[in-house]
Amino acid sequence: MLSVWNILYIFATYQIGTNNFNHLYMTIQQLKQTLTLPQLLHHYNLVPNKNKLIKCPFHEDKKASLQINEDFYYCHGCGKKGDIIDWVQEFDKCDKKTAIAKCKSFVEIFQVLPNKQITKPNTMKTNQNLEELFDQFNKCLLGNPKAMEYAKNRMLNPEETQLGYNDGKLFDKLKNCLIFPLRNEKGEIVSFYGRSVIARRNDEANSETAKHFYLSDRTGLYPRYPEKNTKKLILTEAVIDAMTLELALHTTNDWNEYNVLALYGVNGLTEQHIQAIKELKQLEEIIFFFDGDKPGEDAILKYCEQLDSSLNKGELAKQTLNFKLKITKVQTPENEDINSLTVNYSFEALLQLLQERKILKTTSQEEVKSQKPLAISKTNLKQNQTLNLKQMNPLIYQNDKIKLEVLGKISSKDLSEMRVTLAIYNLQKIEYPSRQNLNLYNDDQVEKVIRKVAEKLELGTRIINEAVQKLIVQLENYRQNATKKEKVAVRYPLRLLTDADIQEALEWLKDPNLKEKLIQILEQTGLVGEGKNGLFLYLILLSHKMKKTLHAVVQGTSGSGKSHLVSGVADCMYDQNKIKRFTRVTDKSFYNYGEFDLVNTGIILEDYDGLSEEAELAWRELQSNEKLSSSVSQKNEQTGDIKTGEKYVFGPIASLVTTTKFRMYEDNESRVFIIAIDESDAQTERVLAYMAKKASGEITPEMETKNKRILQNICYLLQPYNVKNQYRLELPVNVKHRRRLTQMLHDFIAQVTLLNQFMRQKDIDNYLVTQIEDLEIAVDLMFNSIVIKADELDGILRQFYENLKKYIEDKAKKIGKKPSDVDFTQREIRQHFNVSKTQMQRYVDELEQLEYITKTHVGKRNSYYYQIDFWDNIQKIRSEIRENLFQQIALYKNQGS
Repeated sequence: MLSVWNILYIFATYQIGTNNFNHLYMTIQQLKQTLTLPQLLHHYNLVPNKNKLIKCPFHEDKKASLQINEDFYYCHGCGKKGDIIDWVQEFDKCDKKTAIAKCKSFVEIFQVLPNKQITKPNTMKTNQNLEELFDQFNKCLLGNPKAMEYAKNRMLNPEETQLGYNDGKLFDKLKNCLIFPLRNEKGEIVSFYGRSVIARRNDEANSETAKHFYLSDRTGLYPRYPEKNTKKLILTEAVIDAMTLELALHTTNDWNEYNVLALYGVNGLTEQHIQAIKELKQLEEIIFFFDGDKPGEDAILKYCEQLDSSLNKGELAKQTLNFKLKITKVQTPENEDINSLTVNYSFEALLQLLQERKILKTTSQEEVKSQKPLAISKTNLKQNQTLNLKQMNPLIYQNDKIKLEVLGKISSKDLSEMRVTLAIYNLQKIEYPSRQNLNLYNDDQVEKVIRKVAEKLELGTRIINEAVQKLIVQLENYRQNATKKEKVAVRYPLRLLTDADIQEALEWLKDPNLKEKLIQILEQTGLVGEGKNGLFLYLILLSHKMKKTLHAVVQGTSGSGKSHLVSGVADCMYDQNKIKRFTRVTDKSFYNYGEFDLVNTGIILEDYDGLSEEAELAWRELQSNEKLSSSVSQKNEQTGDIKTGEKYVFGPIASLVTTTKFRMYEDNESRVFIIAIDESDAQTERVLAYMAKKASGEITPEMETKNKRILQNICYLLQPYNVKNQYRLELPVNVKHRRRLTQMLHDFIAQVTLLNQFMRQKDIDNYLVTQIEDLEIAVDLMFNSIVIKADELDGILRQFYENLKKYIEDKAKKIGKKPSDVDFTQREIRQHFNVSKTQMQRYVDELEQLEYITKTHVGKRNSYYYQIDFWDNIQKIRSEIRENLFQQIALYKNQGS
């Protein structure tokens, strides 16, 4: 049944015209690209201010704290964030399906036109151009791993702040720079500041200025013009420092009256800055927070005199009789700046330094050289700064008489008590502290400790009690912040596809020679000589997006390149957050995931040999049952009662695993496709030739990355469908696990059909219909895996045995004997094939147990001689299996014709 919004949407579509009716089938991504958040807010009568902020409707918001961008919102107060669909869900209290229908209706009701990608501008004559360009810079940042890593390393929270990146494709200037918007009085973007993310070794003497770039005719202020009611204004030396400080101030509500304004370096106080400050009629204090170096200190003194002259003695003082202006500075540690302090310590370090700022000028216009800082004495300033930064200051309380230091950590598990160990110092007399262990929530115990410490340190009980009570408040805030659920950062930001990317991927997916082209491009990503195996594994791992997932094991000796093959295929997946790569899995790790953490993920196990028996069981159950279910004991934290509960971890998962083992546990082996790495001499030569081309620069990492991106784009476009396969293929009777392998064959055929979905028809139930060509591709790609299942020897051992037979045949011709009569020793074969002694012993033991070779006699020094006892013909077996399968396919072709 259609919802009201669906009916309204269809009605609006017909009213506007049948040409727009295709919006009914608009994908979610197309919807987000078409309807912007400001357009949506217009429906709710919400208009952002000049700083793109509104009062948050999701919590009691006295000051506008909800940031509005073109395609997402974020609240600096309550942390709510999302896109247009999340907004409708949250605001209208509806489910996702209804929210999507509402958004689609807005597209037609408001006659919204789809957003078009901004082309590279030659000029920037209007502010609208700059606004649109910055939106593109922001999207470029979120899709560029290098820039995202730089921004996150700088603690800039790129997902939540107004920050962009220019890779040079959108705009000629400020290339390879983080982009910060400079705004005019109306809040409009009028220019940009660029911070380079790359090192410029050719200009080491001027490396600092080489990081900062501005457009010609620079104008505008960052982050914005100060609000008219600003009382305390913090001036920073650099733009990146201003953003960092704003993030720090937003971590608490205690700093709401402070505003930040960036200067453009130690010589960057412009007339615009001075004029903007003059407009602040309620200004009480200007705070300099510059770098901790000599240029920064000199600039503070210079600007202090300049601002004091302009403000305290100028028109602003004359206009306001009660005008009182104080100029202060933050004493930044040597060779540090705002951003480096945040990176090396925390936001709390900045706030602590702000509290301890020093007065430079007062309304009396007398320089305060001997006046104490606001929080601590000047003599202890440097020492206290260092100590507080290292100890993360919320664990210390100090005034001019006493210091309380928390030793160790405080527990956040039981909030009904606050048990700590304190070191209490008398800063005026006693050198050594009194150390006490107590529960700060036990008043009787606290009073006894205070009396005891007062006597020992020769301090009044009132002074100690006041300090303890203030420490408790700080510790409560600290513990409350520590218990908040931390936001999980996206490890791999999703790359946004351009129209050109999508068009190129569509051309690939509609190409009749898609299989051959994919094999070729996979080899060009670095999987030289393994293109067919690479495509086989690519389709198996791609199934993590689909309803039916597949699994494979890659066998090979140590150093054969099996991990390189699996990792290379995994790199070709679009959403790397859905690909989990492990080198080791502990017994319980799979069971400890969240309920839906593994849904539609691809798991890469780079060493199956390291899995314990319990980890193998969990992996096996995720493959077959698509979930893990455990009966566990659960303790009620409030009552202490222990009851039995159920814990679930849901799949499905797709998996690729590597191993050096000849044989796996049979129950595990039956659930997976098995392929063997090609370890022939010819393949070795191909790999070495490819390495030589990379070393010479003929093949570059950028070329490989470009090819991987094409495969990622293909992965992005492929969508899950149900598949209808009317063809039945029978496997040979000598194949192991024939029932399960037949089901896996048909699942792989369905996966090939999904790969060809842009060339396949759908039936009335929207099922993709399998064609004969899908059967041929599937059989060709998984043929080696079928042969391994039919062969008594596994892939690694089969390659060795075939090489051994050829060696014995050649030796028999030289000495004039029958191959069955030729003896050989382990050392002879080991030296010929350059195999380690351990590996050779494994080969011989396995072949001897299977009665493929036998011991004939013992020679000198107890060395054993062997002969080949069973001369099978694997090529004949391969031909029979291939002929059998393709005869069935040919029969279906004849029936169709």
